[in-house]
Amino acid sequence: MEGKKYFLLILFTLSIFIVAACQRKEEKPISQERAVSNLHFIDKSVEKNAKAIQSAPSFPKIEKLEIRYCDIKNKKIYISFSKNSQELYWLPIDIDSSFKYNLTNQTDEDIIYLGKFKLHSVDELTLSFMSIYSMDESTHNYNNIFNDFYFTPEAVNLVIQKSDNFIDSTYNALIIGFYEGSGDFFEYKIYGYKNNTIKILYEPVAPIQNGSIYAINNQIYEFENLHASLLQWENQQVKVFPLRKTPLIDLQEGDAVLKYKIQDNNELIAPAKISVPISAKLILIQEGDGTDIQLNYDDQYFSQNLNQLIPKKKGSTTIILESELGEIQKRISVIIR
Repeated sequence: MEGKKYFLLILFTLSIFIVAACQRKEEKPISQERAVSNLHFIDKSVEKNAKAIQSAPSFPKIEKLEIRYCDIKNKKIYISFSKNSQELYWLPIDIDSSFKYNLTNQTDEDIIYLGKFKLHSVDELTLSFMSIYSMDESTHNYNNIFNDFYFTPEAVNLVIQKSDNFIDSTYNALIIGFYEGSGDFFEYKIYGYKNNTIKILYEPVAPIQNGSIYAINNQIYEFENLHASLLQWENQQVKVFPLRKTPLIDLQEGDAVLKYKIQDNNELIAPAKISVPISAKLILIQEGDGTDIQLNYDDQYFSQNLNQLIPKKKGSTTIILESELGEIQKRISVIIR
């Protein structure tokens, strides 16, 4: 009797294992593939009724120009002179460069193309452009998702910065800017993923005097003269926070730091002299409010990047901090050794 009970117990245990094994076999494996994206691509059918640009009877204001589609394969760009116009024109493009950067957070990185095109108007005008191609996971082909243009004739002049995880700590952002005319004013735009496509997330209301832009990790810094602002993503938009102290960016061993302070009465306090090794940088740190303090230096001795002066040769020189009206606030002697 004992042996019979023991046999039934073994049989019962085996049946449990068999049932469990069958259930595991019937379970479908978890897919490792990403879900098909819902990206909104540009409808390339706009090219069907497009005319050659030479057939345009006249050119409206260039500010109304819209890039409607960019055909990278055939090196054509399709434009109109208002967003919803049915009159489209095509013209050839030159592609200068391209790079990959993940804006849509897909497995396949997006491709950003940079180049230029000419408008054969009364005054022939050359513009730079940027075109973004993203992977359509339903067809496994790259398609055009976004385009923009810039009032600079050479794409090599564009300033490119990247900010990882800028949007909701998830999506990357791309910054593209350029210097106008003599280089005293800077324009830029921030691009990123929103509502299933790529959009312009932010651009200043006006060009920035002696401006520059710098991105590191998920932070973006805007410089106007020597004053800095921090750009952050909050509540589905880019917000700008003016800083009372310039951030210490890219400090390396041997670099010299020149700190100056703007008092509440606008008096500027700064050292009278400083020394910097020829192989290092002179980093200027402003404390206090004031976007109008400008830096004047001898470009035989220095070149400038953001709030940094990079020595060119050894010697003694002077840098000047002055107001927007050119009034000298402080002269500082610099020895480059």
